[in-house]
Amino acid sequence: MPYILQEDRFDLDSKEREPENAGELNYRMTQAFIKEPAQDVPDILRKLANQYLENHGLRYQHVNDLIGAMTCALLEYQRRTQKDDLDVLVKYTILELYQEIAVPYEDKKIEENGDVY
Repeated sequence: MPYILQEDRFDLDSKEREPENAGELNYRMTQAFIKEPAQDVPDILRKLANQYLENHGLRYQHVNDLIGAMTCALLEYQRRTQKDDLDVLVKYTILELYQEIAVPYEDKKIEENGDVY
């Protein structure tokens, strides 16, 4: 879990600004896990992912930021709460986002640069 300064938490919690990096993205995801109904979490993650990519652009690093933040936020949530109530929802959302965002990006880069496999 990234440790965000109190004044930055307020801005992120109030949505006065969007996450600027993977740590802030992780923080917003963690807050959704803690505070929002489980059934709303996938839509919140999708919204955060789309906004992050809109603000930062589609690059491998930014896709990795998203997948990494979601994965680490889930793992830390499970470690701290001893709950697995979000496990399937979040993992399925990660898989969907990977298929929708990363796969087309990877295919485009394979065409441009050649495959490494």
